[in-house]
Amino acid sequence: YTAVTTDIEGDKIYYMFDWGDGSMSDWLGPYDSGQEVSASHSWEKRGYYNIKVKAKDVNGAESDWSEPLRVRAPKAYDALSLLERINEWLISLFGIELMPLPFK
Repeated sequence: YTAVTTDIEGDKIYYMFDWGDGSMSDWLGPYDSGQEVSASHSWEKRGYYNIKVKAKDVNGAESDWSEPLRVRAPKAYDALSLLERINEWLISLFGIELMPLPFK
C-alpha cells in the first residue's frame, strides 16, 4: 500500500499505517516531503479490513488519520501447511503420500 503527503514547510515526514486488524506499523521514515511511501502487511484471517495512514513531520506535527481504504484479505497459507493438506488429501483418496513431512 502506498501513501504520499507534503509538508507545508518541506520537512521530512514519517508515516504510520493502521492495518485494521488491531495492529499498526511503527513510524516509518523519515521521507522527503512529497515522496511516495510503500508498506506491506499480511493478515492472519480472511476478511475485510479498513487500512488508514497518518503522517507526522520531524518536528512532531501530526495529521489526522486518512479516510479508510477497505481491502479484502484472502486467507494466508504457509507452504508447509499447504503441503500437509495436500498429503492428507492424497492419503485419504489414494493411500499415497506426496512426500514425507519431517516437521510433523
